[in-house]
Amino acid sequence: MVHDDRSMRLFDDLDLDGRVAIVTGASRGIGLSTARCLAAYGVRLVLVDIDGDELARQFTPGTNIALIACDLSLVEEARKVVDSALATFGRIDILINIAGIVERTDLQDVTEESWQRLMDTNLKSQFFLSQACLPHMRNQQWGRIINFASIAGQMGGRVGTAAYSVTKAGTLALTKSLALEAADSGVTVNAISPAVVMTRMITDTLTDRQLAELINSVPIRKATQPEEVAAFVTLLCSRWGASITGHTLDMNGGMLMR
Repeated sequence: MVHDDRSMRLFDDLDLDGRVAIVTGASRGIGLSTARCLAAYGVRLVLVDIDGDELARQFTPGTNIALIACDLSLVEEARKVVDSALATFGRIDILINIAGIVERTDLQDVTEESWQRLMDTNLKSQFFLSQACLPHMRNQQWGRIINFASIAGQMGGRVGTAAYSVTKAGTLALTKSLALEAADSGVTVNAISPAVVMTRMITDTLTDRQLAELINSVPIRKATQPEEVAAFVTLLCSRWGASITGHTLDMNGGMLMR
């Protein structure tokens, strides 16, 4: 006999209703799914993307949603996002650093400009957004920062992604450093490290044959869907994520087993 003990329905209350989250890269893919998932739990959203038109097609600004089109590779733009979130909602509880780019270039053809563009977009933006948000989270003794890395930062990536892989390895180090600094203030900092996720970053840069070969290289023989990632982002942001910090959540279908 199974007793209907509703006290054990642990996920009815995630303690997210009314929280304020900044989500970057929110117009598509993982960012879009994450924003929708958080909104379903009552989170107020500051949604950021360089593609303002696409962002506006996906979301309607209102009482609980603010849209910001900007280039996060510029430090002043990143700081304006934080200022805008505070001006709109009066607080920041959650920062989810998803925005990023990939450029597939043979090692010998990587230019200084390309290197810097990847560093600024993928890593510098995460650092300075976290730097701007952390004091406010510390003051309220509660916060969640989730950085997006990649299996490329752990395994070196595929041919043509050396610079991209370096940015994602930097994200892993940044996550641990931030987690240690914030550990005594009720703020957790974690990274999510996906592999093959069905987003435009994958589908727009690979041929159908390359994509099929890539999926076939995943031990579970499937690609990860953005909604799967969004679910774990939401869990880490919730009350049940309070004891998890400095951690890298590998969502790679078994491609990296340690």
